[in-house]
Amino acid sequence: MIESLVRGILPDFMLKGIVENTTRQDQIQPASYEPFVLEEAWEVKGFGNMSPSSRIENRIQKIRDIRSQELKRGKIYEVQFAENLSIPPALFGKVSPKSTIGRTGTYVLTYTEDGKYVNKTPFGYNGKLFAYVQPRSFNIILGKIALSQIRFQTIDAQVTENEIRQIWTETPLLRDVDYSIPIPSNGIEFNSNGLVLHADVGDAYIPTPNDVAVKLTKENLAKVYWKNVGIQNKSFVAEEGACHILGSLEGIVTPNYLASELREYSEGYMSFHQAHIAGFIDPGFGYPRGNSLTFELTPYSPMSIRHGQPLGVIDYYKMISEPKKPYDGNYVKSKHVRLAKCFVDLLEENENQQTLILD
Repeated sequence: MIESLVRGILPDFMLKGIVENTTRQDQIQPASYEPFVLEEAWEVKGFGNMSPSSRIENRIQKIRDIRSQELKRGKIYEVQFAENLSIPPALFGKVSPKSTIGRTGTYVLTYTEDGKYVNKTPFGYNGKLFAYVQPRSFNIILGKIALSQIRFQTIDAQVTENEIRQIWTETPLLRDVDYSIPIPSNGIEFNSNGLVLHADVGDAYIPTPNDVAVKLTKENLAKVYWKNVGIQNKSFVAEEGACHILGSLEGIVTPNYLASELREYSEGYMSFHQAHIAGFIDPGFGYPRGNSLTFELTPYSPMSIRHGQPLGVIDYYKMISEPKKPYDGNYVKSKHVRLAKCFVDLLEENENQQTLILD
């Protein structure tokens, strides 16, 4: 049946036939699957050749349970996933880190068993997935959190500029998050079929150096790990090598029949910075009033960031069918920048201990 479908990303109810050894229902998301991290892992010398023989040579020491081990900032670890993929010939897999992983400044490179494909699979791939993990902002403890998510799609799943303009007549895909009004079609900017997003520097955060490990499945006080970036004249200078958290001016709308993905604004800018780590956005995210997106900006040298400058692009993709369960996650009402869900600040003066920063 899948081979006869001509265009799009597989929805939740069509994923079970592709993924063997599924362990939990919550690994199935509206437009992706979250592979399960096995306990056995290795600390490695560095990123490098990912062929099986090279991976063995790259290992320093074995880790019995990566989920309970404190992973040190700057060190690199090799993990393996439990599932075996059996992708139909008409589809390939595309991989992105989870949002919570990205918003802690943790980098994940997922690759196929033969090491030939990084953050994607070939068409009709049969085999397992591995990943390199490097915390760059904090020491972390994974717990049972998922590291990555994988989509299964046809090669022509992306929505074109003409199609977006047609969709816009009924459902504007960008909204002004402050006033909750649609952005008119003559006010949008395209970049290779994607919609350009701009930086909101009203609130931006940078890690506070410390050695207290972030427990990704627990609540951690945000003020222990993050501080506000100093904003002057609606701009700030991003520090070299630090993962800055800031939001988009626009709120994006993702109808249930579409999925979306954040990417870099320009390959040229990638010489100076990386604007995001996590990228996938589920069907239903921001629908119908719009949710802002969060950038995980890491400059390779000091870089001036101004309010309203282009920082990312959102690409839209057709779904082969609408998912049974559209997005209903931690960012349902994200109007501005949000830290990862494992960071909270409790207001002492609020008798109900209202959550200040929680996604």
